[in-house]
Amino acid sequence: MSINGPTEGPAQSNNELFEGNNWVLPSTEGVEAEASGVFEDRIKAVGGWNEEEVFFLKLCFDEALTNAMKHGNKFDPNKKAFVNFSITKERVYIKIKDEGEGFTVEKVPSPLEGEGLTKGSGRGVFLMKQFLGEDGLKYSEGGRVVEMTKEKK
Repeated sequence: MSINGPTEGPAQSNNELFEGNNWVLPSTEGVEAEASGVFEDRIKAVGGWNEEEVFFLKLCFDEALTNAMKHGNKFDPNKKAFVNFSITKERVYIKIKDEGEGFTVEKVPSPLEGEGLTKGSGRGVFLMKQFLGEDGLKYSEGGRVVEMTKEKK
């Protein structure tokens, strides 16, 4: 499986979708929640991360994957989300790519002012920045790729 593009082959059962650390996921509702649960289990299995850190790492993963599937791929089952991650006791790295049209992260309104205060969405990018810091959250390929890194201090 490759994070760079779709792979051809037979449909996979959900167990097979989450093997290893490189996932090619269909953009169908419900898959992102299952993927987040598996990701959380992987962090806990590695150890070294406290309960609050696990919560926020899962939140960042879930927000980024949901954004890729919902806003990027528009839950089009013909489009994939490509997930790659590595987890150690000292560092978590996540890369998620979608097949959507992309977006400009700077144009996402702050949830702390103006239209962002009353908008029903748009808090995920803000929350990811708060937990990961400016250096831990990077977008590329016109917003179609997000990379997240969290290191122990």
